Amino acid sequence: MERFLPDRQTNYRPLTAEPTGDGITCDYYAITADRSGDAYRLCFRDGILVSRGTLTP
Repeated sequence: MERFLPDRQTNYRPLTAEPTGDGITCDYYAITADRSGDAYRLCFRDGILVSRGTLTP
């Protein structure tokens, strides 16, 4: 799946809680090229996408 992800990973983290569960990790990707503004959150468990969403700062 990595080949389909944008190369603009961001350090932005929302104030709301991330999905929880054993082995769930989330990655964040900037929607804009300058890495400001909205971001995508993709959460995985064992390499399988379990949650996705758009976040606004």
